[in-house]
Amino acid sequence: MNTDDVRCSRSELRLLRPLEEMTPSRRLAVTRWLWQHDITPSAVAVGLGIERDDAQNLLVWREQQPDGAVVKRWRYAPHDGLDLWPTPFPAALLDAGARHESAEHVETARTGR
Repeated sequence: MNTDDVRCSRSELRLLRPLEEMTPSRRLAVTRWLWQHDITPSAVAVGLGIERDDAQNLLVWREQQPDGAVVKRWRYAPHDGLDLWPTPFPAALLDAGARHESAEHVETARTGR
């Protein structure tokens, strides 16, 4: 698996190459997560981060426009107290150091401990 496809921590996913150039498993994981959060995968700017803040229920990303302009987008979802949103980035995408931190964070959010 090409580790140069993405850089991913608990709070930021950065595409390092266009989706169509990624390995199939990474492309599927990225695309599925983006669609689940109502982000058009083909519009996400390569090299710029998708930032998730589950404490504020906020997503921030940049879209590459056909004319070359980059537009900053954000989505806020009021917390309903039931689900974690935005959901964590897929574990398969997390950089090695972020995997342990993410697992601890999800367990704390789920159990409150």
